[in-house]
Amino acid sequence: MDENKKPESLDILIVEDKEINLCTVDGIRAQGHNVDVATSLSDAITLLGGQRKRYASLTGAKKHFDVVMTDLMLPYGEGCEAFRQSGGPDPKVEEAPLGYAIALNAARMGIPLIAIVTDMNHHMSPVASTFDLFYLPEGAYATKGTDDARPAQFGSNRFAFRVNDSLVVLYDSRDFPQPGKIEPELYGTMKNYAAALDSLLEQGRTQDHI
Repeated sequence: MDENKKPESLDILIVEDKEINLCTVDGIRAQGHNVDVATSLSDAITLLGGQRKRYASLTGAKKHFDVVMTDLMLPYGEGCEAFRQSGGPDPKVEEAPLGYAIALNAARMGIPLIAIVTDMNHHMSPVASTFDLFYLPEGAYATKGTDDARPAQFGSNRFAFRVNDSLVVLYDSRDFPQPGKIEPELYGTMKNYAAALDSLLEQGRTQDHI
């Protein structure tokens, strides 16, 4: 890709319930991309399900979303009572590790590029700890120096899955600096979706996926 050429405008869905983590969305839009935001599992199902109905009879048609990036911990939202135990907390605010289901559903829908982007880490959640299984082996990626095992590009040390025809990557707060920061922070308070998008696009190019 010509570095001087403006990137193709992409249709992107971000599933994120915390306003503070959406601070980089304006920057993504400023690059010419179209961004929709869903704040719950229910909202994501509505958007992705509507897409499925619209394109069910079209073979090879361009999907409405080129990229889906989702938080790991999300509320169920309206109309999702069947997905949770009866008598529990309010499904509109109760959070669960629903990002896995959203990512897999997006792959089933044929979305080309998909990422889970969580601010949790292996000290905070047994679900997020599974992300540690999907680092590339040491030496399988470029490093900044002989004494520094961090990848040359943040996030590039994550294994990229192929699910159907989709590329799926699992990121957490150790992979990207917070907005305005130079280095990642393990217990960051904000997520950098713009940096995650850059890494996801690069991994897609590297694997001849876009």
